[in-house]
Amino acid sequence: RQIRPVFSFEDVHLSPDQAVPLSLIVTEALTNAVKYAGAAPGQPIDISVSLRREGGSQIVAEVANSLTPIDAAAADDT
Repeated sequence: RQIRPVFSFEDVHLSPDQAVPLSLIVTEALTNAVKYAGAAPGQPIDISVSLRREGGSQIVAEVANSLTPIDAAAADDT
């Protein structure tokens, strides 16, 4: 499968105590976004990752795929 990454990162500063757990969560979310994305034959999968500040003291991390999820059982067969 062809994967097209799309990134959007604001200037966000994190301490190591914040960055390490966030990186683990984002890694797991990326794995799931790829694993459970369905694609028509020959069509790429768009995976977007964004990190932004919201409300002054909150940071929002978002991972998404652009396609309809496929049946989890079918994904396990690949």
